[in-house]
Amino acid sequence: MADIGHRLIVKPEVVAETVVAMAQDHSVAEIVVGKRRDRPLEEMLLGSVSRTVLETSPLPVLVVDGQQ
Repeated sequence: MADIGHRLIVKPEVVAETVVAMAQDHSVAEIVVGKRRDRPLEEMLLGSVSRTVLETSPLPVLVVDGQQ
């Protein structure tokens, strides 16, 4: 992953909307978000931010499992 460009941006706004807007503003190729793993029942579920980004983004979205 060392050759994958990335940038950390901290903004006090609605997270999912900001992720999609910033990705579009910066002409990124795809958005990478993490899958929620708080409790066993939620292992198969996406968190609300990941789900909203996945459902609203016109850009490709990759959902990764942070536990692997």
